[in-house]
Amino acid sequence: MVHVVHRMYPPCFGGLSLYADKICQLHAKRGHMIEAWTTLEDARPRVETRRGYLLRRYPAAFTVFENPFTISMLPSLLRYSSFDLIVAHSHLMFTSGFATVKSLLSSAPLVLISHGYSVQRGPLFGATQRAYISSVGRAIAHKAKCVIAMTSREATRLLSLGVQPERCVIIPPGVDSTLFHPNRGSRDAKRIVWTGRFVPEKNLTCLLEAMALLKRRIPDVELVLAGEGPERAKLAELSRTLHLDAKFHGILARDGIIELLQNATVYALPSTAEAFPIALLEAMACGVPSVVSTGLGLEQIVHGAALMADYRLPQEWALQLETLLTNDDLRRDMSRRARELVAQYDWNIVAERLERLFVSVVNGDTSMPRG
Repeated sequence: MVHVVHRMYPPCFGGLSLYADKICQLHAKRGHMIEAWTTLEDARPRVETRRGYLLRRYPAAFTVFENPFTISMLPSLLRYSSFDLIVAHSHLMFTSGFATVKSLLSSAPLVLISHGYSVQRGPLFGATQRAYISSVGRAIAHKAKCVIAMTSREATRLLSLGVQPERCVIIPPGVDSTLFHPNRGSRDAKRIVWTGRFVPEKNLTCLLEAMALLKRRIPDVELVLAGEGPERAKLAELSRTLHLDAKFHGILARDGIIELLQNATVYALPSTAEAFPIALLEAMACGVPSVVSTGLGLEQIVHGAALMADYRLPQEWALQLETLLTNDDLRRDMSRRARELVAQYDWNIVAERLERLFVSVVNGDTSMPRG
């Protein structure tokens, strides 16, 4: 089995990259021969075995809207004939197009895992993306024997591409709640945390502007952001302009992320677009109450473990953050609720469901396992 993914963790810090690495690990552990093909972005080896699976990296000839075009991957894919299944991660990526070409020219069936239907950025990006989705994205979805969505909202949008309902399966991602768990001590009293990639759709300008309003009422509130991405320098400059003194961390190792979340008072997710954010699951597993954006379908994830705010309104974000920071009973209730909810999301369960699904596709079964 080969997973074709535009970026892997590490070095990339993001939900798609984390997901692909985790599933490759778990399926290799379950006895499957797993390869992952991705982009070479630094001085790492072009071929290596790690965490039980074989990883192949191909240099990017160029990058468009953070989507690396790895020309050398396609001829290499076409030369290999031993794959019994091809798994493409996201219809939005050039690498998924390569995986589709390989599937068309071989007997290996294609499974598409959608990590988000679209990304909201500027007008030029939006127009280019719509054209791409309606052509290349639609072709990838049509070729796939099975399309995996992470939420019902995402599945509905994939059906609009012409995916037949019987070929669309909803499987959310997971979290390791034995690693991500609350600490035994008290949390820092007024610390707001965000983790992820510094990209426009994470809408961190709204969070910084909300913090400027919040500091007028709670002067000692602290904001900590961890991750990497093209927006980091601009956001750090905005933080200085607003006199926030926000703390910006780079990519943290897993233990660093766990420690950061365990000492957080509130987790903030002001995104304008999300599929099923793993970072939110990690915060919930650590018992951190959250404020998240409305209108993205995240309500079906948090179910009373978070407050909601309009991602267009910094003043609403400031109000909801203040509510959580100043209400100890509400935070305790939401922390308990978060831990209860996250119990249904476990990486081993996700890997088992995907394994059953992949086996059914390889065997040519017409009915997809749903449970």
